[in-house]
Amino acid sequence: MRAKFLIVVLLTVLFSVGCVIFFSDPGYVLLSYGNRVLETSLLFFLIVEGIMLVLGIVGWSLWRYVMGPKFGLQIWLASRGNKKAQKNATQGLIQLAEGNWLDAQRLLSQSAANAQNPFPLYIGAARAANYQGDAQQRDELLQLAADCIEGADVALSLIKAEMQCESKQWQSAMATLIPLSGTELENSSAHPAVLKLLDQIYRELNDWDSLQKLLPKLKKSKVLSKLDFANLEKKVYSQVLYRHLQSSNHSPKLKTTKLAATWDSLPEDLKKDVYMIEVYCQLLMKLEDEGSAETLIRHTLTQGQWSDKLVNLYGCVKSDDIERQLATIEKWNRQRPDNAEIALALGRITLQKGNSTQALEFFETSLALIPSMDVYRELARWYHEFGDAEKSYEYLQRSLTLVSVALPELPNTVDLLKNISLSDTPTA
Repeated sequence: MRAKFLIVVLLTVLFSVGCVIFFSDPGYVLLSYGNRVLETSLLFFLIVEGIMLVLGIVGWSLWRYVMGPKFGLQIWLASRGNKKAQKNATQGLIQLAEGNWLDAQRLLSQSAANAQNPFPLYIGAARAANYQGDAQQRDELLQLAADCIEGADVALSLIKAEMQCESKQWQSAMATLIPLSGTELENSSAHPAVLKLLDQIYRELNDWDSLQKLLPKLKKSKVLSKLDFANLEKKVYSQVLYRHLQSSNHSPKLKTTKLAATWDSLPEDLKKDVYMIEVYCQLLMKLEDEGSAETLIRHTLTQGQWSDKLVNLYGCVKSDDIERQLATIEKWNRQRPDNAEIALALGRITLQKGNSTQALEFFETSLALIPSMDVYRELARWYHEFGDAEKSYEYLQRSLTLVSVALPELPNTVDLLKNISLSDTPTA
């Protein structure tokens, strides 16, 4: 307070001294510009300068007030721009949902330039470009999204990889995911979304070895449901087993050895799974190791893991001890007398022993219980072998009805011709 008082006193003294000086000698000012000359007193010149300075200060202050937040013009202009951007963004999202990709990309790109949060709008525009198959435009829009936000590298890479998967660019998607896991893709367990995308990519590329390595992390991260994971695990290990059958450079004996070693390395719960046992035994049979297949199926079914599919397969096995095989199936038949697959297996084994009449009885019993493609084929083959071509053809036709839709009944040709003749008869 005292400082302000001293300043006022000082200014008053200076003003008084200035007035005394100017009134005693007003001074002289000469301004010349080209042919024009302005002459005035120093006092008048200073007064005019002061007035202009005051007017400048007042004008600047008034402009700042009008454009400032209190007056609201600046807010109104910003609000108008935001409303337009918001409207474009809404329309763009609607167009994106309706599948109008070109309009969606244009509206979302325009609104993103003036939006407070342009990140999701650039992502939407990139999706629209991706749906149009424009990978270059998609990547440019994703880069714009990356430029407007920090710390979203992982999210953007995942979004990009997801879009590449939608466009079936599997190799490109793989390249996008590599930086997320360092030098090894197997280190990507920190990001479950990465694992899920890798699962999709490996399946599409039929890369079963990579999927096998990925299984423990998929199980740990729980990105798949228990049922989906179980199905995937069976599919992966089935393909791993089938791979030994496709090794053209190995002899059948070496293939069988390697197949058995791979089977032993499987998780214990899979080696007890009926589906996996069926796959393994089918491969053993193709490699002519039917004795091992017979033993495994017999032990599985005897120990209480019943499966009609395994019974069906057991009837196809040609083991060295056919009497034991027949006795095993007869025992199952006494335990389950109304099982169509057991009756079919009995027919096949008795046919191998040369008892064709009894085999036919078993086939007909199986057919009476549950008609199936296998029993129709066995009956067709039986009648073909014994010279009844008409009966064989009949059973083949019946088998086709189980796998195809019956054709619509055709109109009677004679009746159709009669109708045409009647319609062509001239009337009196």
